[in-house]
Amino acid sequence: MTQLVDFIKARLNEDETWALAASRPPDGLGTQSTDATPDPVPGGVHWQWRHGNEYLSFKVPPSPEPGCVTGPGEVCWLSTVEQFPVPGGYDGETSPGLYSNGILEMDLEAAVHIARHDPAKTIRDVRAERRMLQRCIQVVDGSTKLNSPEVKLALYVIRMMALKHSRHADYQKEWRP
Repeated sequence: MTQLVDFIKARLNEDETWALAASRPPDGLGTQSTDATPDPVPGGVHWQWRHGNEYLSFKVPPSPEPGCVTGPGEVCWLSTVEQFPVPGGYDGETSPGLYSNGILEMDLEAAVHIARHDPAKTIRDVRAERRMLQRCIQVVDGSTKLNSPEVKLALYVIRMMALKHSRHADYQKEWRP
C-alpha cells in the first residue's frame, strides 16, 4: 500500500504546485516593483470570463447550454476575480489579472469548465483529498482485522483516489478497484 499512497501524494503535490503557480498575479501585477515576482495568492485565485466593451463579468450559467461566451464581434478574457496593485499606477490602482490576450470566440462549455476548475478550487480539492487519504490510512493502520468492512472501504477509497490518475505513467494496473 505504501507505493499506492506515495503515488497519490505525488499527484496531489503536482496538482497543488500547478495551482499555486497559476495563483501568481500575471502581467507584473501584485507588486510595487516591475522586477519582483509576486507570491501566489493564499488559497489560490478565482477565475472568471470577462467580455464586452464595459469589461463586465460574464455570469456562469448553472448548467451547460449551447452558445458562446462572446456575442458577435466581442472579445473575452480569462481573468481573476481578485484585484491586484498596479506597479507604477496611481495610488490604490488595482486590476484583475488577465490570462489571455483576448479571444474572439470561446465555446461556452469549455469556458465554464475552465472557470469552474480554477486554482482556488484545485487547492481546496487537494486539501480535502489529503484529509480523506489520511483518514483512510488511519483506519487501515489502526485495525487488526484486515477483512473488516471499515478496512475494506478505506482500501477501496484509496484505490478510487488513484484511479483518476490511471493514465499516469507510474500508475499500476493492480491498483484498480
